[in-house]
Amino acid sequence: MACLFGHKWSGCRCDKCGKIRDDGHSFTEKSRCTAACSVCGAERVRHHIENGMCTVCDHRPVSEAQYLMARKELDHAVEMKSHNKGEALKHVNQAIKLYPDFASAYHTRGEINFSFTDVSRGVTDIKKAIKLFESQGRSDNAESIRDEYKDRFFYKKLV
Repeated sequence: MACLFGHKWSGCRCDKCGKIRDDGHSFTEKSRCTAACSVCGAERVRHHIENGMCTVCDHRPVSEAQYLMARKELDHAVEMKSHNKGEALKHVNQAIKLYPDFASAYHTRGEINFSFTDVSRGVTDIKKAIKLFESQGRSDNAESIRDEYKDRFFYKKLV
């Protein structure tokens, strides 16, 4: 049943028709990595990813071998970014291909894109890095990135 005159939301659920929306949840922690909405039962998972695995529950978003290969590619990119940006970009793209949730790789690729004066791609990558760090329970890293760019003209696009 649709609400003809608009929904009446109580958190994430409409009191009139029972529709659920994506915001307004009232999450309660079930474990250190999961929470459930007390209104609709929706679950949220936030692993604390560091070095390719959750430091709380040992969850691995990718295999250890994939993480190690991605880490190696990222290390090559960091070594090369000051003298061969094109090659560094190839390595960081490979790292992201191996491990799509590799927040540090997005941060590095954003820095490389900024050095190529590709602000649009740089901002996109930095925003992705911040989002990934926060979803992985590493908000200190996300805040550090925000601080790093707070004096740049595009900062408002990051927050």
